[in-house]
Amino acid sequence: MRTNSLSVKYFEVGRRTLTKVALLYMDDISDPEMVQTITKSIEAIDIDGIYGGNQFMGLIEGQPSLLFLVVIYDKKNKIKPFVDKNGKVRFDIKMKVKASVEMLIKGATRDQYEKEIKRAIKKEIKTTYQYTQKRDIDLFRLSEKLYRKDIKAWKKVETNGRIPLKEDTLRSIQIDVQIQDTGKHRLTPIFEGQRDKGWENQ
Repeated sequence: MRTNSLSVKYFEVGRRTLTKVALLYMDDISDPEMVQTITKSIEAIDIDGIYGGNQFMGLIEGQPSLLFLVVIYDKKNKIKPFVDKNGKVRFDIKMKVKASVEMLIKGATRDQYEKEIKRAIKKEIKTTYQYTQKRDIDLFRLSEKLYRKDIKAWKKVETNGRIPLKEDTLRSIQIDVQIQDTGKHRLTPIFEGQRDKGWENQ
């Protein structure tokens, strides 16, 4: 199932819960019309909140299942600064995610799903960082992380109260994914930058 053509689309479902739903598909396998159909079905959902995988699937019942949908319902994040002997600052990101797969690909194993979800989340973090770094936006609050952990190092590199962000500022991204059985769980977004209280210095 490993392929370089893996693509992912993220949606926020529920006016109050803003539940993060990920649609993963293979560009070279999936029918574009099928992807568009499911995309429209998800975007058309108008409801206060999503509180479980079964509820979500009931809202898009009857859709084709050559893709797989992932609902993230629990996560823990940790961002740690690393300062090398030359004073260069970089960061390690670790994320633990629990998710349920709501639309299955025939023949795929739990391990394969976990690997593909891990790759998709890692790709999303990298893409988001690259986009914001080029626009001088510290979306991950890295300057704040360094300030709290090592104020001496922060003072050496900061400019106007912020540390400079480089293309290689993220040293590593480690994702741990656990596929859980579908059921009713407390749902939280994968990633919402500063609005996400899960991104805390632990």
